[in-house]
Amino acid sequence: MPQISKSVIEGYRVYLQLERSMSPNTVEAYMHDLNTLLGYLETSSIDYKEATLEDFKSFVEALSKIGISARSRARIISGIKAFYKYCVIDRILKTDPTELLELPKIPQYLPSILSIQEIEKMIDAIDLTEVDKYSKLNLGDRNRAMLEILYGSGVRVSELVGMRISDINLTERFVKIMGKGSKERLVPLSEAAIGAIKNWMIARNVIDIKHKQEDFLFLNRRGSHMSREMVFIIIKKLAEKAGIVKAKEGEYKSPLDIIENPKNLKFKEMESAQTPRSLDDVALAFINVNYALDVGLKPTKDALILEDKDSPYTNYVATKVGNENNPKIKALDKAILTPEVKDFIIKRYQGAVIGQFAR
Repeated sequence: MPQISKSVIEGYRVYLQLERSMSPNTVEAYMHDLNTLLGYLETSSIDYKEATLEDFKSFVEALSKIGISARSRARIISGIKAFYKYCVIDRILKTDPTELLELPKIPQYLPSILSIQEIEKMIDAIDLTEVDKYSKLNLGDRNRAMLEILYGSGVRVSELVGMRISDINLTERFVKIMGKGSKERLVPLSEAAIGAIKNWMIARNVIDIKHKQEDFLFLNRRGSHMSREMVFIIIKKLAEKAGIVKAKEGEYKSPLDIIENPKNLKFKEMESAQTPRSLDDVALAFINVNYALDVGLKPTKDALILEDKDSPYTNYVATKVGNENNPKIKALDKAILTPEVKDFIIKRYQGAVIGQFAR
């Protein structure tokens, strides 16, 4: 099967950057989605130029079966459509095979928001005496300035970390923001934000600022501009410190999605295989059945909560496109659904593993 050329991939990247005016983060997301599709097509021995609507539907169905949410599938489909639109524009293809590919229906949720009192609790939780022991940078002044700007202006985190000193007018109390689609807008700054910025501008002078980083407002202890991920971590820690942790609507993914926690519970992520060994160190652990069995635990007796037959987490028999009629695959598929296998699972795992014997 012919491999996609690097020139096509790089041409698509330039198209997203220049023609679609996408931010670097969005471009990387679209490129990742394209690689996911190309990996699927390669595994299925399908040339990207010859892929049909049915191939794309099978790809989307495969994403659904491995637990990719409707929202994530919709984003991936948008990336696929953008790629094939580029292929038509650049005359790589004559027609767009994804034109009739539909987006999945996405449930609409009202976003969870913090009250004014909760935001003030987070700001009050900032330790203004916190100093990095290596660089001597006052992290409290920096974090206070970041939260005051986020709270008072409503800018995105990506816009916050990209904020430049040359774009701030403290006299007129506004900052020039370069938003999505390279669109500029003037955002007013609150009095509290201006005061916090002034304090931070003094505090940041203690570190050696790296070349070409001087104009970025917010810096890390190494003198480089901050990442979005670091800001999210800081906000998460402040929310925990203030006793404010709530969970986002929709699918739960990680402790970073918790945005309300009135009992101030502490969550620790670890490799699944290590969870049984954490029992002596935690109050509660969520353990995969196979790992519980490996260490001698009996899920039906030892577990406080056990998934039932309606659990959404299911194992599937899957194979590459074209192997469906392979005698060995068909024999395996048939054997798994036999009463003998069902009886074995029931006796061997004594109810800890629930068989879903359906195609």
